[in-house]
Amino acid sequence: GYYYLYIEAIDKAGNTSTTTDYIYIHDFDAPIITSTQDHYEFEVNESTFKSEDVFSNLTITDNVTSYNNMTKEITDTYNSQYNIVGEYSITYTVSDYYSNTTTKVITINIKDTTAPTISLKDGGNVIYTNHDLSQKEIYDLLEINDNYDDITYEDVSITSTSDGLEGVEYQVTVSVTDSNNNK
Repeated sequence: GYYYLYIEAIDKAGNTSTTTDYIYIHDFDAPIITSTQDHYEFEVNESTFKSEDVFSNLTITDNVTSYNNMTKEITDTYNSQYNIVGEYSITYTVSDYYSNTTTKVITINIKDTTAPTISLKDGGNVIYTNHDLSQKEIYDLLEINDNYDDITYEDVSITSTSDGLEGVEYQVTVSVTDSNNNK
């Protein structure tokens, strides 16, 4: 800001001279934003990490302007969406009294790396039957779960090795791939 100066000079003989002037002091240093972490990564539905949790890991300082007098703008594409796979960001823009500005971007990656689980509804690992089972009949005997997707019959691949002989054991292979290519 501007400061009024009154200057008086006195020599050895006692003569005085005075003048007044103004000086302008300007701050050119932007605020500083530090964080304990710039990138977060979580498995979908395994965390309840909220946008507010990022705020508690930030420190914002300035050499002149107090935190309460800074202008702050937050752009949050994450919005605490820990149940939706994607890469998100929270951008902090802070300006001090002299319009010096700093921006900090924190990224949050919500990922799905968990494969679907497949088991028999009865808890066993053998199906006993007196006829060849269709793929739909096999599907109806299965319990298929995924941490992110709702698995449907169309998502399941079922193959079997059967020669059609009665009383012969044969192997059924069931595979499921979710929307994030987890098998």
